[in-house]
Amino acid sequence: MKDQLSKLNSKEMLMSEKLDKLKEKFKLMKNENKKLHELILNNKNENILAQPKENEKLVKKAAQISELKIKLENYSSEYYSSFENLPKFKKMKTKLLKKFNIEKSLIARSMQAII
Repeated sequence: MKDQLSKLNSKEMLMSEKLDKLKEKFKLMKNENKKLHELILNNKNENILAQPKENEKLVKKAAQISELKIKLENYSSEYYSSFENLPKFKKMKTKLLKKFNIEKSLIARSMQAII
C-alpha cells in the first residue's frame, strides 16, 4: 500500500513538473498569439499582398501556436486523466480548459484574419 502511494506521489510530482513547464509554454504561446494578432491588425490596413515575407511569417507563427496548443492539450489531458477522481484536479482541469477555449477562439480569429 505504501509502495503504491509513493508511486502515485512520485507520478503526481512528475506530472506536476510537466504541467508547470506546459504552463510556461502556454504563457509564451499567449504572448506569441498577442504579437501575431497585433501584426495582423497592423497589416490589415496595408496591402498584405505587397508583403509576402510578412505573410509567410504570420502563417508560420500561427502554425507554431497551433502546434503548441495541441501539445499543451495532450499533456494536460494525460495529466488530468491520472487524477480524474479528485475534485481539486477536476476544478483545475475545468479552469484550464476554459483558458484553452479562449485561446482556441483567439487563434481561430487570427487564422481567419490571415486567410
